[in-house]
Order: sequence, then C-alpha cells, then structure tokens
Amino acid sequence: MTPSNKNQKSFIQNVVTLMTGTSLAQLISLLLVPVISRLFTPEDFGAAALFLSLGMILATGGSLRFDQAIILPDKDSVALKLFVLCIASLLASAALFLIVAIVFTYYFPDASWIKTLGVWLYVVPVQGVLLGISYCLVSLHMRAQQYKIIAASQISRYTVTPLGRIAIGLCCGSSTGGLIIGLFGGLLSAIGLMYWRLKDSFTNISRYTDITVLKATAKEYKDFPLHSTPAALVFVISENMTILLFGFLYPSSIVGYFALGYRVIQAPVGVICESVRKVFLVKASRLATQHMRLRSILIKAVLGMAAVGIIPSLVLMAYGEEIFSLLLGSKWVTAGLYAEILAPWLFTIFIAIPMTTTFIVMRKQNLWLKLQLSILFFRVVAMLSIHVLTGRPEDVLMGYVMVGIVFNIVIMVIGYKIVAPPKERTNTA
Repeated sequence: MTPSNKNQKSFIQNVVTLMTGTSLAQLISLLLVPVISRLFTPEDFGAAALFLSLGMILATGGSLRFDQAIILPDKDSVALKLFVLCIASLLASAALFLIVAIVFTYYFPDASWIKTLGVWLYVVPVQGVLLGISYCLVSLHMRAQQYKIIAASQISRYTVTPLGRIAIGLCCGSSTGGLIIGLFGGLLSAIGLMYWRLKDSFTNISRYTDITVLKATAKEYKDFPLHSTPAALVFVISENMTILLFGFLYPSSIVGYFALGYRVIQAPVGVICESVRKVFLVKASRLATQHMRLRSILIKAVLGMAAVGIIPSLVLMAYGEEIFSLLLGSKWVTAGLYAEILAPWLFTIFIAIPMTTTFIVMRKQNLWLKLQLSILFFRVVAMLSIHVLTGRPEDVLMGYVMVGIVFNIVIMVIGYKIVAPPKERTNTA
C-alpha cells in the first residue's frame, strides 16, 4: 500500500471513528426527544435555547480561539501553554460577562432576555467556561489522534443530558431550570472523561503558567485572537441570530419551536460535519505543511457530502410538519414548519464543511472574518427588514436561510481558490 493510500485509509478510519461514536450519542439523544418534548413546554425550550446561545457566544469569544491553536504546534509543551492561555482568557471573559449582566439587569429589568432567563442569566458564565474547557480538551485529544476518546465523550454528553432532563421533568414538571441542569450534567460528564484520559499531561502544568512565557506564546499565536476570534465570534452570533432576535422580537414559545426544530435536524448534520471538520483539519494541516495540493481531496469531500445529504434534505423539505407532529406531538407542528424552511440552508452547510477548514490551514483568518461580518450584517438587515414588512416569524426565518445559502456557496468558491498552488494564485491575481 502506498503512503498516500495509507493516509487516505487513516483519514477515513478517523472520520468513521468520530462519526460512529457521535452518531450513537446523537441517536440516543434524538430517540429521547419525543419524551422530553412531552415533558417540557415550548416556552421552557425557548428560555433554555437562549441560555445555551449566550453560553456558546461567551465560550467562543472568551477562548480567544487558543483552543484551535492547540492543534498546530509540533511540541506538546507549546500546546499546554496555549491551554493555560485559553483557560485564563475564559475566566476573565466570564467575570466580565457577569459584571455586564448585573449592570444590564439593574438598568433594564424589563428587557425581554432578562424576563425570559431570570436568575439563569447569571449562570451563563459558568456554562461559557465549561464549554471552552471542553473545546480545549477536544483539541488536545485531536493532537494525539485519540478520536475514540472524543467520540466517547460525545456519547457521555448526549446521553447524560437527555436522561437528566427526563428525570427532572418526571419529578418536577416543566421548567427552564430542568433543561439547563440536564445540559450541565452532560457537559460535565464529557469534560470529566476527557480530563481523566489526559490527567498525566496536567501533572506539571504549573510550569507553563509563567507570565513571561505565556506572553511570548500569545504573541507567537496572536493571529488567533486578532483574526480567528472576531471571525468565530461573528460566526457563532450569526448562527444563533435567529434565537437571539426571536427572543427579542417574539414570545419565548416561538424561540422554543425554532430551537427544537433546529435541534432535531441539526443533530445528524452536526455529527457528520464536526467529525469531518475535525479530522479534515488535521489532515489538511499536515498536507499544507508538506506543500501538497488539497484541491482534489476537497472536491471529493464536497461531492461525497452532497451525495449523503441530498435525499434526507428533500424529504425534510416536503414532509417536515408531518414528521414533527407524528414524532413529537401535535403541539410541535410549528417546529416542523421551521425545519422545512431550514433544510436547504443546512444542506449547504453540510457540503461546505471541508472548504471551511482551508481558511484555518492557509492562515486566511482575516478573509474569514470579512466573510462572517458580511454574513452577520446581511442577516440582521434581512431579518429586521422582513419583520417590519410582514411581522411573521416564518418570513423572518426564510430571510435568514437565504442569506446563509448564498454565503455558503461563496465560501466554497473562495475556499477552493485559496488552496491553489502559488503559481496559479499569482497568475490569477
């Protein structure tokens, strides 16, 4: 077997390992959704979704994307320094968020987000820190190519979360707190598993806390906080824009319909996308270092993703309301309608995943930032404009989807171009 065939086989095996573990986790989670949907109300789902969205934004911005940088260094010692930098940044960001939340609540006690979340607004920083830690631990395991551990942690997280929610729902009835506590249980179980397998690596981690050394490391990887962080922050805000705006414009029940609809259809898409992205990022990084062309691999990956995703997307577009009403109960038919609207956009995300890794590998974070800023701007404009014109959440969601589709196509085109050989890029310019 030639080296290239061995590399291809290894790549496929790694993807399959992640997909198998996380698919099992998501399958268990999805199988329990019909139970959870009957125990909790759309209003509680909406509040929990807003809580999760704020935590994801905090984790993404607060990490300064040092969690992504952990994958790149040749030396493990440098990776651990980046881990320490990431944790310090997360803690500082969490403290800042808490201060802002207290001040905002004092001056705007009747704001819609505050009424929806209540006291849980002050718990968002805890979630942000825990999510950021989980990102770092995943990157450390990716460095060691311990994909089985990553898969096992996902199984733990997506099994404990729904089981915890069901237990609380049966004992205490529907509540926002029940959904959030279940979320924490799953997240802590995943962190605990990943930490346990890496505990020996953290034995002497105190030696990597020297301020001078950390400053030097931060300076070396400054492109991540300067370019990757704004881009990632804009991206996660853009991805959560519907929940954030719906939470501001409409009752929490509307947020709940969207959140559950998106959760059900995004789960299988997310399993495959994240598995491919994580493994492809490592593979693409090594190929770029060796100055090998990535175009043929990218094209095959995109076509393969399209072949896998086209039929499920068409089925969902045609029968979303019927499927959701049958599986989750008649009160969730609106969530099925939202799923029908989201299906084309999720399909373009699905096929674009391989191309998105090129922006990191080729150090084009600045370009990625510009793209994400453009997406965010046009989404906000489209959603607010349509809200003023019609006021219907379905129309607002359609505007969000159309902007996403257009930009996913643009991302694929640009991603293909930036991996061109230097000579071709020069001629094109």
